[in-house]
Amino acid sequence: MLKRVIRAVLILGALLTAAWALGLFTSHAEICAKNPDTGQKECATYNIALVALWHVGEFLNYYGVAVSALATVAIAAFTYTLYRVTGRQARLTLAGIRLAQNEFVSTFRPKMAIRSIMIANIGPGKPISIDFGIFNVGESTAHIRRRNATILIHRGTLPPRPPYNASKTIPEKVQVVCGGSIRETASTNSLATSEQVTSLASYQADLYLIGYVHFVDDADTPRECAFCRKWDPEKNRFRRLDPVDSDYEYEDYG
Repeated sequence: MLKRVIRAVLILGALLTAAWALGLFTSHAEICAKNPDTGQKECATYNIALVALWHVGEFLNYYGVAVSALATVAIAAFTYTLYRVTGRQARLTLAGIRLAQNEFVSTFRPKMAIRSIMIANIGPGKPISIDFGIFNVGESTAHIRRRNATILIHRGTLPPRPPYNASKTIPEKVQVVCGGSIRETASTNSLATSEQVTSLASYQADLYLIGYVHFVDDADTPRECAFCRKWDPEKNRFRRLDPVDSDYEYEDYG
């Protein structure tokens, strides 16, 4: 736009210069006025440019306040337009930053894993308790919103829907950075009986640790993982089901 204005001014200047050189108009002219004393018409030769400047100055002298007011209005309008354009640009820049952040988090997302599971107590007359760790094995921070860890003693095939114990849901918010972890302890509500301990040790019943972790990433995208581990009394280890039951163990990372 500025280049067009400069080009137009240069072209106009060139045309005026050419017209003056060709004598199409003169730089001086007679200006006549009636003498109030004699009543005669009197003429004198003046420079057209100087006369024009004198009239412009006279106009500004009489109407300076109005011109200043118009200039102030023009400046105010320009300032408001600049404010709107700047505000819009700031919003677009912020939107671009958020989009880039969301794309980054979507690519380098957090992932939760359950590891280091061990029996804390399995004696009769006490609640069965299991210690385990929740690890962030992803590439960005995870913000845990709630989690559940339920100890299940069961025989035979697991029910279609995981029987999570609602009283074991922890709504506490926890932040786990990339490579970080938190330790948790799950326990039964009732005391273990001698019969239960014996049946677990003799493989007549199975001991499971089931649960889920609901969390969000830095872009507030909800994600969830569920886990199911079965205790092997002989090796005193918790292992994944083989084959994995997708109703009990999944990684919904979005």
